[in-house]
Amino acid sequence: MTTFLLVISFLIHALSLFALILLFQRQNSGRNAENKMKQAANETEEMLTAFLMEMKEENEKLIEDLKKAQVLEKPAQTKQREPMPDPVLPPVTPRKAAAQAYKQTTKHSAAGLQEQNTEKSLIDQMVDLQKSGLSKEEIAKKLNVGRTEVELAFKFNKKE
Repeated sequence: MTTFLLVISFLIHALSLFALILLFQRQNSGRNAENKMKQAANETEEMLTAFLMEMKEENEKLIEDLKKAQVLEKPAQTKQREPMPDPVLPPVTPRKAAAQAYKQTTKHSAAGLQEQNTEKSLIDQMVDLQKSGLSKEEIAKKLNVGRTEVELAFKFNKKE
């Protein structure tokens, strides 16, 4: 009987030791992943900082070059003063033509508003179909639009 209890005790100890080893490995893998994420964030930050410094240096060089070019062009401009041609004025349009053009632009803007309303109603239809239990592919087939378009509409709808 004692040997049986000793064997069971050793088995329980072995199982608990195995469980401790597994937990320790999981904890270390979590820490390693966290450290990798921090390292990647630091590397990205360093790269962006270096890129910004390079851009700043290039901008300063560009400003210096532009100033030098302006200084060199000023004496050349004073020597070569050519008379400027008179500006060409556009022909005067009658009031009726202007009013008609204005009416046409308002018609185009009204058509644009109708397009936006149909898009909104399309998104509403997509949401209604999703609430009724249809998948994204079924919604796309039913509304005659692409599956990617349906997915994008849902993503944008979530952000709003």
